[in-house]
Amino acid sequence: MDKISLIIPTYNRGHLLKNSLERLTHLTFPDEVLIIDDGSNDNTKAIVKSFEGRLPMRYIYQHNPNWSISSMAKNIGIKNTDADIIIHAEPEVLFVTDIIKQFVEFHHEFPNTI
Repeated sequence: MDKISLIIPTYNRGHLLKNSLERLTHLTFPDEVLIIDDGSNDNTKAIVKSFEGRLPMRYIYQHNPNWSISSMAKNIGIKNTDADIIIHAEPEVLFVTDIIKQFVEFHHEFPNTI
């Protein structure tokens, strides 16, 4: 069975992350939700902690005092997972459909495409 990691990079978007994670609790869970905090100084860490026990959370704080592009945080997420299937999202994504289940089904149907 494939291990699935959902990687969400974030920077000072705790209020958006909360909504996204809340919606995810009502859908198929990945094996891990990996939050890469790119130096936030808002309530991001507290929001992630509030979902412990409800989602399989891992939180990585990267002290980054300067603005950077999210690909840096995404790469940190990739480096810190051993998942077979990696799905990227953003804090503002509200999961309307059961996206984890859909991605996995699509991957199994078209393994050479995704």
